[in-house]
Amino acid sequence: MSDASAPAVNGAGTAAIYERVVASLPGLCLAYDVQGALLAWNDALEVAAGLTRDELGARTLSELLPEAASALLAVGTRSGVAPPRGATPGVLRLDLVTRQGRRLALEGTVSPITAGGRVVGGVLLALDLREAQRRREQIVRVERLRALNELASGISHNFNNRLTVILGRAQLAARTARDEDLQADLEAIARAARQSADLVQRLQSSTACWEDRRGLPCVDINTLVREEAERARTAWRVPPQASAPEIRIHEDLADVAQPKGLADALRQVLQHMLDNARDAMPAGGTITLSTRQQGHWLLLRVSDTGEGMTEEVRRRAFDPLFTTKGPQSAGLGLSTAYGIVARHGGDIEIESIPGRGATFTVRLPTGGAPHPALPERPVAGGGQRILVVDDEGEICQMLTRLLEGEGYRVAVALDGQTALALCAAEGFDLVITELGMPDMSGWELADTLRRQCPDTRVLLMSGWELDVDGERLGQYNVHEVLHKPFEIRTLLDAVSRCLAASA
Repeated sequence: MSDASAPAVNGAGTAAIYERVVASLPGLCLAYDVQGALLAWNDALEVAAGLTRDELGARTLSELLPEAASALLAVGTRSGVAPPRGATPGVLRLDLVTRQGRRLALEGTVSPITAGGRVVGGVLLALDLREAQRRREQIVRVERLRALNELASGISHNFNNRLTVILGRAQLAARTARDEDLQADLEAIARAARQSADLVQRLQSSTACWEDRRGLPCVDINTLVREEAERARTAWRVPPQASAPEIRIHEDLADVAQPKGLADALRQVLQHMLDNARDAMPAGGTITLSTRQQGHWLLLRVSDTGEGMTEEVRRRAFDPLFTTKGPQSAGLGLSTAYGIVARHGGDIEIESIPGRGATFTVRLPTGGAPHPALPERPVAGGGQRILVVDDEGEICQMLTRLLEGEGYRVAVALDGQTALALCAAEGFDLVITELGMPDMSGWELADTLRRQCPDTRVLLMSGWELDVDGERLGQYNVHEVLHKPFEIRTLLDAVSRCLAASA
């Protein structure tokens, strides 16, 4: 909240009251006197206008709201007499002039400040229409993502289970295959399984709704922007003798606070937006990367001078599988970027006019302290007792063959109750369990084992994309989480780490 050093209305005490009232109101708030001097305003008005406290205090009502100033000064009646008690303030459409000279469309109401039965000023309470529209669009996108996430999660879980069997069997067969053609065929199968797994993961990422950012490290966005700009310049560099169109990248970075998040995920967002900007400029052009601080939000803008987009394309740009690039595109780049930003508590806004380029603005909440990196896990050998728990029999068969081939002694359970009975009767060094099973989830099994067999380590497998912090893993005595489908080497390394930690 700011209070300018303009003449107070009816004394300093009353001005202080106005200041507190204005500070408590939502939206953009401004108090002024009948001469058009600005008396008090809230932080939201400073942010919207792009002006500092001192700069805003030096402006008049007619400079800030030129077309609406006369209407605002005529609040009450034109003779300056206060309106009757209970009168309904009218709704005004007005334009706020920002530092850059841009006009920001507002909708608001104005109420009079009275003293001795006369109007001596007014209080404007307004809403940024573009911000309101942005929030409505954000709500629609988030709800759409939630619905798609429920559908994608079920499909992905089942699909990843099948891919686990395909990839695992192909890699097991390749270990003993002697024929070169057979080796090549098995590698082609494994490669297709990996590509399919990547597509599933991208679909999950594009629809996920992750909201808890506690414990995440801070990300230096400016450093990330510089690195990705240099990567793109190198990758897109056109040889002097080539006739290909040139794409230039400019950076305009300000001092900004650091958002909490995952650097690799936010890097992926920037990569998707850079690629999208490049594709929008087939004849070449300029991409501008800029960062700004807006209150408690960091703004990262990616602007291009390309073809722009229609309103229909702009509205659907973040929909999974939507693309204007033809069959060569999966239509997941921008939807993946939006899903990542949404999971960081942010939003992406698009401004575009056909033929005049586009600007993508990423909004991320800022704050938080650096988070220490986790220590590396030790590696251990095999030979111990392992129980594999999964309601998919083919996965159990594949894992049994793999682990026994490495010298482990393996037992199998197709459900949680059987697993608990086997653990009580025989005892195991490690339990590898699926997360989603009909009778008992992997978390429930791990929690029961924590109480009944505290020395048994648990390795959790899941066909769903999970964001699990170390604290929750420790609570359930789960040592690691392995996402399906996985490489044979990845599984064996995880098993070694789990067994080493229990030694």
